Amino acid sequence: MTARQMKCVIRNNVVVLLTAAVLFLCATSCTKRPRSVLSERQMREVLIDLHRADGTLQTVGSIIDNNKQVSAYYKSILDKHGITQAQFDSSLVWYTDNPNIFDKIYPSVIDALDREYNRAAIESQDAKERAKMRAQAIHRLDSIMQIPLQPRKQIEFCNPDDYLPHVTPPYIE
Repeated sequence: MTARQMKCVIRNNVVVLLTAAVLFLCATSCTKRPRSVLSERQMREVLIDLHRADGTLQTVGSIIDNNKQVSAYYKSILDKHGITQAQFDSSLVWYTDNPNIFDKIYPSVIDALDREYNRAAIESQDAKERAKMRAQAIHRLDSIMQIPLQPRKQIEFCNPDDYLPHVTPPYIE
């Protein structure tokens, strides 16, 4: 290979590398989160609270019929996090448009909810076990009452007249 051909190959390789670098920079800069979009941590916390709300509403859904009450419930979650409905909506749109980032957030949301569920299940199981132990303790105490009683001797009462002098009480008018 001549020097001229070598320069041509190097030039082509440089052009290919520069093009790849520009494309890579464009691809990474396109996923840069705008300031108006919630951070990954904020989005995670809001999603956790919204999923809790969904679970609660499914549990007590028959009690809450009014859409205003449901909307107020969701609004209270957004207020808790200091965001508006518009901020949440635009953040959700951005994250769904960038699934590579959203796919990092969502498993941690599921993990947090699973941990919470498991903790509640353990507490529920502990409460059931404590209730069972209380019932057993009460049964043990109650078993004392279940012991058949020995037949008692019949106590014979004496006639008080046999021991008291026969005095007639005074007549009171």
